[in-house]
Amino acid sequence: MKSQYKKNLHFDYQKALIDLRGPYQEHKHKLKIDLHCHDYNSDVPDELWGRLLQLRETWVTSEELFDCLKRNRTDVTTITNHNNARSCWDMLEKGHDVLPGAEFTCFFEEYNLYLHVLAYGFSPAQEEKLNELRKNIFAFAAYCRKHEIPTILPHPLYFYSKGKEPPMEAYEKLALIFERFEGLNGQRDIWQNLLTVEWIRSLTPEKIEALEKKHNISSDIYCRNPYKKSISGGTDDHLGILAGSCGTTLYVDDIITGTRMLKPSELALEAIWRGNFHPYGNIADEEKLTIAFLDYLCQVVLNMKDPGLVRLLIHKGSLKDKAACFILGNGLLELQRHKYTTKYLKTFHKALQGHKPSFLLGLAAPKEYKQFITPLVALSQASKSNDREKFENELHKLVPNMFTKVSKLIGDRVQSEITHFQKRREFKSPKFEVPLHLRHLFKNFTKNDQGFNLGKTLDKLSFPALFSLILTSAKLVASRALNSNHDFLNKFAHHLGRYEKDNKILWLIDGHEYYKDTKAWSDLKSRCENAAINIEFMICSQGIPTDPKIKYTHSLTTLDLQEELVPEKIAIPDWFELHTSFKEGDFDQVICTGEVMGLAGLFLQQAFSIPVSLHIQTDWLARIDHPSKPTPYFSQVRRYLRAFYGIFDNLLCSSEAVHKRLLHQDMDFKEEEIDFFAETSLPKCLFPKNHCSLEPPAEEKAKSSSFFEDFLKV
Repeated sequence: MKSQYKKNLHFDYQKALIDLRGPYQEHKHKLKIDLHCHDYNSDVPDELWGRLLQLRETWVTSEELFDCLKRNRTDVTTITNHNNARSCWDMLEKGHDVLPGAEFTCFFEEYNLYLHVLAYGFSPAQEEKLNELRKNIFAFAAYCRKHEIPTILPHPLYFYSKGKEPPMEAYEKLALIFERFEGLNGQRDIWQNLLTVEWIRSLTPEKIEALEKKHNISSDIYCRNPYKKSISGGTDDHLGILAGSCGTTLYVDDIITGTRMLKPSELALEAIWRGNFHPYGNIADEEKLTIAFLDYLCQVVLNMKDPGLVRLLIHKGSLKDKAACFILGNGLLELQRHKYTTKYLKTFHKALQGHKPSFLLGLAAPKEYKQFITPLVALSQASKSNDREKFENELHKLVPNMFTKVSKLIGDRVQSEITHFQKRREFKSPKFEVPLHLRHLFKNFTKNDQGFNLGKTLDKLSFPALFSLILTSAKLVASRALNSNHDFLNKFAHHLGRYEKDNKILWLIDGHEYYKDTKAWSDLKSRCENAAINIEFMICSQGIPTDPKIKYTHSLTTLDLQEELVPEKIAIPDWFELHTSFKEGDFDQVICTGEVMGLAGLFLQQAFSIPVSLHIQTDWLARIDHPSKPTPYFSQVRRYLRAFYGIFDNLLCSSEAVHKRLLHQDMDFKEEEIDFFAETSLPKCLFPKNHCSLEPPAEEKAKSSSFFEDFLKV
């Protein structure tokens, strides 16, 4: 259920879109266009990881993109690939009426900041000049104004940079050199789009004049009409699935009264130049974006080539990025070796285009895999029907249902292996190390000294495990695209004085930890209520908690390790259900009790760019280093735990024994890194910190401005 804050955002954003249509109520002649979409010629991504792995941003052809735009009933077509208009020139040569366009990556040197700029209606010669000038945003904007090339600043609150957040003065200068802004971007959430619209609407003529004096910048050099700020829309679609579902309505009443007959693209260009437009449609919800990124991952697996180890090592980038790309690249190339998985991904990609899975595929599939083919039949039929509502309904159902099915299949298989393993041997502590030599990892390491066949288990898990990983990755990337730079947006909202978020907290509790001492949790909840802390508690359990004020999320499955060290059954939460609860509840922070819930918290951390804390209840080292049954692998477990705990933003504990262990040289955490709270107190992380201003400190104002971290990791 959506929070009241989120409902208010939706209401206000829809009202803002209606208000933007107001000045054009009497106009009769209009054109629909998606001013921000890409095809296969966006082949050099801005993201470092994409360049390291030589991955295109999309493999969608111009013809496929045109088909998608046609299905969504656009009247004019443009393709805005990164730093080139090759697709526009190609389609013009084939006889199509296309508005030339591109999305240029420009440099704002004063703030060491990279930003995208959409430009339209230029010639091939002007395209070359724009690519030369994009190293200086002021020179780029002045050239466009002089040659009547209309520009739009897309996703204004989403920049590419290498450091801190940009100060507000950067936005003040952008307000002076641009007159058109994208206020409806299909791949940004409502909060970011609404903040953009509110910022643009706050730029009154009086404010523009005051900013010109403050920064000694004349807007006339860069803008046709500095006081008329127009707001556009575009899907920013890279995959040919959502293009045209939102965009810009252009009004051409004043243009068609002329004597010369103009093409739709010429009418569109003049309307953009005059700023006679407003956005239409709605942003893509997360389910649609998840499908889009799932399709992208399918295409990556099907099309990726080995980028080369030497090239990876000598490429620009940090060692951390290169190591991550080495692991990711090996994973993607390994996926190509699994024939059934690649066959299924290819079938999924075709189903999105309206192609029904072949009869032979369903016939040859193992019985337990047939449940994954049936949804693709319904998806292909919905896609082929051109019924947009039916197609979107299938998209909404597809990923959550398939994730639930594949997760249960994995859980059943893992539990079967554990049970089989336990019956064949007496208890021995497992080894917690893998060999350095990769050949040994995949050859000799198939069995450990207890007879557990790792290779056989991985073979059994191949399709469900790999497909589950792909589904989770698609969900993560989609969520991150919509919700990145969370902290920066809250500071921006604070500056505007509207839509700033409260510090709303979600506390996730492992069901075993909750039922071990329900009174302690009830007392903690009461203390939070007395302190007026905006917090909700949620346990992972297959049963409903006794306290009606505590919410619960279902566990997908439970694993019984049948070990003395881990006697409790491990409840595996439904990651997607947790994700939905977090999104709809509009939380800003997560606290997790229990290591399994900690993993779920890390997933939410990456998806929503929010802080996550781990509440440690169990002293695992004390269990392992029991005098009656010492383990030779104590040091390995200690290192893994220390590395795992170090990932979290905060560590919480309410046990003296756990607190003492964390401070011991075994773990080597410092006192200030541990948030210890007793039975009558509350963790410090529950109390919100004051938001920092976007204005740089006084001693830094003379220096180059700051900019926020690059969140875009594929």
